[in-house]
Amino acid sequence: METPGLRLLGRLESHTNTVCALRFSKDGEILATGSLDSTIKLWKLGGGLQKNPLHSTLTAHADAVTSLDFNGASFNGVSSRLISGSWDGTVRLWMVDVERPRLKATVKGHGAYAEVMCVRMNVVGNVAASAAESEIKLWNVDRILGIKDWGENLQHRLRGHTDTVWCMEFNASGEWLCSGSTDKTVRIWDTTTGEQLGCIYGHADAVRSVIFVHEHVIASASDDHTVRLWDGKTCKALPGSVVIAAHHEPVRSLALSDDGMRLLSMSAQQLFISQISGLWSSLRLEAAICVHKPIQAIHDPLGGLSLCATSATCLVVATEWRVLVLHCSLLSHTCPETPSYEVTPPETPATERTTPMATPTPPPPATPQRASYGSGDEASV
Repeated sequence: METPGLRLLGRLESHTNTVCALRFSKDGEILATGSLDSTIKLWKLGGGLQKNPLHSTLTAHADAVTSLDFNGASFNGVSSRLISGSWDGTVRLWMVDVERPRLKATVKGHGAYAEVMCVRMNVVGNVAASAAESEIKLWNVDRILGIKDWGENLQHRLRGHTDTVWCMEFNASGEWLCSGSTDKTVRIWDTTTGEQLGCIYGHADAVRSVIFVHEHVIASASDDHTVRLWDGKTCKALPGSVVIAAHHEPVRSLALSDDGMRLLSMSAQQLFISQISGLWSSLRLEAAICVHKPIQAIHDPLGGLSLCATSATCLVVATEWRVLVLHCSLLSHTCPETPSYEVTPPETPATERTTPMATPTPPPPATPQRASYGSGDEASV
């Protein structure tokens, strides 16, 4: 799997069903993956792909793990907080360090039959957001973990969306949370008061991914095949901003390059790399990579694809139960035109699955299995 701009570094193979969540620790040392097999895998990718990168397996959830996020702490020598959301209706908080991850708390605030579709944590790690159906809840993480003995576990209920919330993101300061929904809107919330600050209309279909490209500038991706930039203060399209409408399919995922100056957008068969310019007010399409075979879901288990940038030249995608680690040289320079490369995914051996999985058969792991961790010294909320 090699092209002038994309090179396969390796495969992470341990899950036994479709991978539906990917998230890197803020320092890029650890990749967390969540799957329909109900497990979370932690992979050590800092310093390059190692021979045996699987660090540990977390087994506390009883259904598909749909979303993951780390706080901003460094993994090296410091415990980092990891939050996970699942179709089992729970949100779980973990402490992850070099030695072993520990489940610290289980939050059951959305009801027994509510499927948690997205979770996010601010950089400090003291506020978490979880979304199930059309409602978002903000949680006091320090209170839940017992670090503080004052205040309420549930800080705010954010109500305004009229259909399923698929995506959320905190801005760098943690003062704002933005969310995207099947109701075709992007909404902006004050995390201190719980007040809705604004509602962005403009997409013609469900909003599947949102990201802050700057403190008050939001990028959104939609099933209407477009990627758009918005001024969060005015809830309007930025003057002169270009709508990326070249995708031929619903756009399910957005990610920023390591330097924050390139926006990556992905649909089932296309990866676009766009340069962010004009003080974060415009997008210029730099490169398009076409993938012949659709790659199965990452953030959204119902279809689509997602990715995470580990550095200026590296990204990770998932195909069914495999995770591919890729080197992308296109992220390290500006292209004068818009080249398009045809990328042929690795051929599937006869012994591997070639159709969607109904009752998955565990593939043979490519690396030795590491320790599995479930409930430990956790608190239930």
